[in-house]
Amino acid sequence: ENLFNEGLFGNNSVVKVSNIASGGASSEVGKVVLEYKLFPAQVKKDPVHVVIWAHAPNDAHESDKDRVFYEYLPGFVNAARSLDNCNENFPMVVILEDFYGFQSYGPVNEVSGYLSELSSWYRLLSVNQANVIKHALW
Repeated sequence: ENLFNEGLFGNNSVVKVSNIASGGASSEVGKVVLEYKLFPAQVKKDPVHVVIWAHAPNDAHESDKDRVFYEYLPGFVNAARSLDNCNENFPMVVILEDFYGFQSYGPVNEVSGYLSELSSWYRLLSVNQANVIKHALW
């Protein structure tokens, strides 16, 4: 929430986040949650305007990365976009690249490339959290 409100909207309270993530899940699980609208009651009351995908832990351990990035993630994006069939612009799907810290550069760079491709193909907003933090600090 703060990442969007402070980083994109100049400290205005525009975005309200309802976190329905499930720890240790994969993008495939996220797709099922979106397809069947397995949301808490409070989230079901309001229309969904933004869906944020952040790197799922089990995606990182999948041995077939092509399957993750060319099957699971596109499935997630399509499921998110189908939440409002009457409006092709909502919900907006955001790819949050939240890799930072002491991680091996090679795999992180590879994942960044995949996420950049995916963002381009599906016209998604892609946010690199490390860059937002660096911008906010300096």
